[in-house]
Amino acid sequence: MKNNSSSESAAPRQFIFLFRGEDWDEGVPPEKLQELMDRFIDWAQGLIDSGKVRGGQALGRTGAIVNRRGISDGPFAESKEAIGGYSILAVDTLQEAIEIARTAPFLDFEGSIEIRPILDECPVFNRIRERYGLVPKPLSFARAT
Repeated sequence: MKNNSSSESAAPRQFIFLFRGEDWDEGVPPEKLQELMDRFIDWAQGLIDSGKVRGGQALGRTGAIVNRRGISDGPFAESKEAIGGYSILAVDTLQEAIEIARTAPFLDFEGSIEIRPILDECPVFNRIRERYGLVPKPLSFARAT
């Protein structure tokens, strides 16, 4: 269990930004595209330079969705809107993450940003631990040698 005493300096929480939208460049005159790309890069670079963004990446438009019923084309079989990328944000509160998201140039093109907290443990595993005292095996990302 983590110690949440007020005498400790708490590390920022982590949130993920999921950038959702359609192809924002469609219908934009070529002479505007450089300006728009620069606005987004300047916004993102400012967050990186501030230490608030810890990583992120663009996501491909193709993929698959796998469940017990089978495999379907993904990642957006029922919608034109796709998750086009993500960023990992280190800030103190959800409200701070929301305020940062509100400044994204991406929103000017009918895009949206889903913000989710990154958790240390699966909420279902936590509920099972609380209800039944069962503990999952630990995960380790260290490579076996």
